[in-house]
Amino acid sequence: MKERRRVVLRALGAAAATSLGATRFARAQMIDGWPSRPIRLIVDSAAGGGSDSISRAFARSLEQRVKQPVIVENKPGAAGAIAAEAARNAPPDGHMLLYVGVSMSSANPALYKKLRYDPGKDFEYVGMFGSFPYIALVRNDSPYRSIADIIVAAKADPGKITYGYSAAGSRMPSELLRVQAGIDIMPVPYKAAPQVMIGLAGGQVEFAIMDAISALSPIKGGLLRPIGVTSPERSPSVAGVPPFAQTLPGFAYEGWSGLGVPAGTPKQIIEALNRHMRESLKEPAMAAAVRALALAERPLTVQEMTEFTVADRRRWKEMMRVTGIERID
Repeated sequence: MKERRRVVLRALGAAAATSLGATRFARAQMIDGWPSRPIRLIVDSAAGGGSDSISRAFARSLEQRVKQPVIVENKPGAAGAIAAEAARNAPPDGHMLLYVGVSMSSANPALYKKLRYDPGKDFEYVGMFGSFPYIALVRNDSPYRSIADIIVAAKADPGKITYGYSAAGSRMPSELLRVQAGIDIMPVPYKAAPQVMIGLAGGQVEFAIMDAISALSPIKGGLLRPIGVTSPERSPSVAGVPPFAQTLPGFAYEGWSGLGVPAGTPKQIIEALNRHMRESLKEPAMAAAVRALALAERPLTVQEMTEFTVADRRRWKEMMRVTGIERID
């Protein structure tokens, strides 16, 4: 009888130890209770835009993984500055995420003399969803069939060829084209990407170089015609369109899409979010969202992402110098 009691007690002790170990493991997986409430993901565009689409796809994936709601909040305006400020002021506890891209992280600090946030100090960078090319567009009845045609026309008639843009990201590739090809082309600013498309289709400007996310819809709708991509190689999104580098060797210009958090967020939470990002890219819903936005997957580690953003800010400063684009007060 006593022996039987000892066996039972040993079994109960083993079960208790196993249960305690499982509990500790579960707590470790939760990173000291994170997340303990809904997570907010701030996006710098209006609902329905490209960054909004990829953010919502990731939000659905993340909330299944962490068992908490992930609420997407759209704060468009000021090339991402409004969204950046909102995220910067949040507690760095892993419950505030920020969609980040080239405008907010790299272009703004190079373009604006004064920013109410510092992308290098106010945020830490979790990872990247992917990179995307910019696409040169013309109206359907345009005589220009390639970037080479644009260059020839601009050299024959300096200052007469115009291009449209709506932000630094869409102006820079045209200015790099101007510098590298040694041509004189005239910029025409618009307030938003859709207005650029309308102006281009209506013949107000001769061409525009727009991010693939914005360009694909008018291309698929037959409104505009692509004549070149800024990625070093052909892009699957417009497979038949040659890269600028075919005419201008070495030409390369791409945007990117990623995720950040307020500076001071615990490293273990940042690493966990990075794992969730990279694993989500293997899921059908996320893969479909990536393809729809012409993103080339780049599942970087936290360290790789941090190094990339630092290098990208340096690259933007150099492009500003080379093109002579004036900084804005």
